[in-house]
Amino acid sequence: MLLHLGVGYVNTQVSKLAFPDVANFNQQTQLGLTGAITTAFPQMSGLGNFSASGAPIGGMTSNFGANYNQVPSTGEFTSSAALSWVKGSHSLKFGLSGQTRMEGFNQCQGGWGVYTFSGTQAGQPFGAGGVTLATTNGSPGLGYASFLLGLPNSATLTPCTSVNWHDRAIAAYAQDNWKVTRKLTLDIGLRYDLQNPPREDRNRVSSFSPTAPDPSAGNLPGSVLYQGFGPGTCNCGNLLSLYKFGFGPRFGAAYQVDSRTVVRAGWGFFYGAPSTFSGSAPQAPGAGTGYDTITFSSPRSGASALPNGLQGGLPINTALFSATLHQTGALPTTNPITGLSNLNTPLYYDPGLGRPPRINQYNLAVQREIISGLTLEAAYVANRGAWLQGTTSQLNSVTPAILAAHGLSLSNPANLTLLNSQIGSAAVKTASFSLPLANYPPSTTLTNALRPFPQFGTLNPTASNGNSWYDSLQMKLNARLRHNITMLGTYTWAKSLTRISTFDNWTAFDTQKVLDVNSVPQALSTNVIYQTPHLTSGLLGKNKFSNSSGGREGQTKKPLRIFMLDLDLC
Repeated sequence: MLLHLGVGYVNTQVSKLAFPDVANFNQQTQLGLTGAITTAFPQMSGLGNFSASGAPIGGMTSNFGANYNQVPSTGEFTSSAALSWVKGSHSLKFGLSGQTRMEGFNQCQGGWGVYTFSGTQAGQPFGAGGVTLATTNGSPGLGYASFLLGLPNSATLTPCTSVNWHDRAIAAYAQDNWKVTRKLTLDIGLRYDLQNPPREDRNRVSSFSPTAPDPSAGNLPGSVLYQGFGPGTCNCGNLLSLYKFGFGPRFGAAYQVDSRTVVRAGWGFFYGAPSTFSGSAPQAPGAGTGYDTITFSSPRSGASALPNGLQGGLPINTALFSATLHQTGALPTTNPITGLSNLNTPLYYDPGLGRPPRINQYNLAVQREIISGLTLEAAYVANRGAWLQGTTSQLNSVTPAILAAHGLSLSNPANLTLLNSQIGSAAVKTASFSLPLANYPPSTTLTNALRPFPQFGTLNPTASNGNSWYDSLQMKLNARLRHNITMLGTYTWAKSLTRISTFDNWTAFDTQKVLDVNSVPQALSTNVIYQTPHLTSGLLGKNKFSNSSGGREGQTKKPLRIFMLDLDLC
């Protein structure tokens, strides 16, 4: 009997800060630019333009200014206990493990002002009545020219923020390797995983609710939902659901048919960690939690996002950072200058993301010694993946049914022109379409106005509805030859399919099965190994060692591998 206990803790802190000359820059005294709430050179983008030949136009980089002011911190505590016990024909194993992880982000990014420039502010002017004048060639306007004019296409200001995520996991398993007879061996096991999905400790996270009315959009369905308890919340401690049925049975068998043939089979469920976030947890609080970003966007094509350009600075009211605190109408926000909706979209945490991905794996193999020293093995190995992270749902897309309800069709050229026209244009008004909201931007296309939730943009949530399929024939030939030479050849014929995103028809989810980008249909691998005999004399054989406890000197008698050749073909 053997008992093993383990415990560990790892903490990592990394500072991501701008260079001191950039971080300590005072915009008001050195540039005359007002409105920033933190020091640092303002972040500006869209200034680089290129000619048809690829040569830069403007004489400066397209993006510059402060980017980082972040102090992320991660911590992980792990513990485990494992017991091995051999009793008669049974080899038993039992184990427990626990894990707690933390991921925190403290940052002051964007408080210096983020400005984006476009060629539209320096482009073709409008004709009488605001009609866009036709151009003879290309798209007029340069982002660098708009910068020189001090006319940004958009500007944002973000307060200092802090989030802290935690998740926990416990697991237990039991396994029995049972030699039933001289020819039959069974492996029977069961594992249980309980994995709490990530949770923001201070409820600084919000999600999308498709049913609750949105006060900021004339009470249209679709609003912001908060983690926590009370009005406007999910009345829960976590927006993600806890999956409590993570049982993973495993079974294996090996049977010796005769002195030269063995048959093996195995099956089991295996769970991964909940793949809630890709790469990292959200590094900033959700909308309506007291840390909103103030956004200024161009009210129409060619107009500046700021009423008086850069010279007038950012007309900031810092009370707007928390003005939507815990309000279901926190999004979409309103441009403080024009009063028009920004059509910005909340994050959507699919509750099913708390369910861990599962692999159903099984195999059947036959091993046969053809002649002495030559063994051939053939196996069918397959698995089926379920609850994989995917982006197959497009909640806010205009479906053929929506178009049909308005008497429109994508096969009609006139309808296509109308769908791409601005909602405020005469053509759209003539077709009896109106603004879905009183403050809806008139420059938005009719297609956007026909969305199921027109107050928002794209809503493509990540959900645990992906699947995968893998099937393979795996063969292995092992030859032990004379003179200490071993040859091994393996061949795999496989096919791997996935369904984790849409590729041609998002309205028919079941048809979106595609070949995995990592699938290798055929792979051949061979290698040759030569080992020397046990050497006890000569240069290689007289490697001596001394025993520090007073023992006598000895000689190494290990084989020396002096040649190996590998060949892989895919």
